[in-house]
Amino acid sequence: MELLEALTKCGHEVARSILEEKGVRLERQRCTVCEDRLRDDLLHSLVRRACEIASGYEYETFLIGTYVPPHVRRVEEHLIAEFGLREAETIRRDATRQMRRAFAELTGKRAVVANPELTILVDVFTETVDVRAMPVFVKGRYLKRSRITPQSPWLCDTCWGEGCDRCNNTGRRTGTETSVAEYVGMPALEIWGAIDYRFHAAGREDVDATVEGTGRPFVLELLEPTRRRGDLHLYAERVREFSGNWVEVIDLGYASRAEVRFLKTEVEKKVKSYKVKVTFREPVPPEAIDRVCSALRGAVVSQRTPTRVLRRKGERLRHKRVHDASAIMLNERTYEFTFVVDGGTYVKEIVHGDNGRTTPSVYECIGIEPVSIELTVLGVQYPLKGE
Repeated sequence: MELLEALTKCGHEVARSILEEKGVRLERQRCTVCEDRLRDDLLHSLVRRACEIASGYEYETFLIGTYVPPHVRRVEEHLIAEFGLREAETIRRDATRQMRRAFAELTGKRAVVANPELTILVDVFTETVDVRAMPVFVKGRYLKRSRITPQSPWLCDTCWGEGCDRCNNTGRRTGTETSVAEYVGMPALEIWGAIDYRFHAAGREDVDATVEGTGRPFVLELLEPTRRRGDLHLYAERVREFSGNWVEVIDLGYASRAEVRFLKTEVEKKVKSYKVKVTFREPVPPEAIDRVCSALRGAVVSQRTPTRVLRRKGERLRHKRVHDASAIMLNERTYEFTFVVDGGTYVKEIVHGDNGRTTPSVYECIGIEPVSIELTVLGVQYPLKGE
């Protein structure tokens, strides 16, 4: 009878029925631990609200969780320890299990633990529901045909994008062009119904360098998208239209967060190909250029941080390999070089030497100053993941 009475006070319906058959009536008491937040009607109400919010998103898998305040968790831990409740289940686990089952039944979607497309966090104590779509990752390669377009927005040196009087509250440096990141990211917001984006690229090129050939790999992370399967062909067309054909995206597909990490961590291991059109101050004989290419081919170049980037990067000595070097003559003063180098190599400095901060260099080998350098990225080659 003591057990039946205790169960009845906790709201156990079967125990209550047995006691009533014996002529004993007891009222259910308010739980001092969960404050009666584990009622079926409340949990089902919160699940229905989550379903209504989730109906605005495209998804197939979900993960639902329950928030329990710290003071409630401490009371639970005390009770479990004091009474040795080895089989006890916490409020969080009990509520999560019930709501997961109910949400799956109402929506027909599948509950998963890893890589859900939608996450739901329910606070049964404040009766709030937070529904968020996980990012969509779109990968590809971009081509850039402009020599005045930066890869990422050039932020104001004073406010760093916040907006101030110096930049007329634009957050950008005066006169800077729309960036590759914006040309690639902005059209995707409408197609996937996202609220924002993050642009991840395999390295970066100078603003006056073009990107041709196989292009530069990138991953676009779309935040809180309402759609998960956008039209990739339409997206490529929108990028071309928005950029006026200055930027193009190719080899499009879907990616994961792991590929973003790989893209960032493996930059230094990539091998990159460049075409460099160089005009020298004086005529240069072809034999001299052949000697330069032979000297650079297979050489390890020592590079201190270039003078032009010392303002934003610290002093550092790098050693990079030139895997291949060749050149064709356009006229007696102009040659077109092709370099295949390690990722992170400053290619312009291989040509002009940066006052001896890069050695060996073309200028060091022939002693004739280059007056014009036009850089074109031809492609980025990934290493194998096992390397």
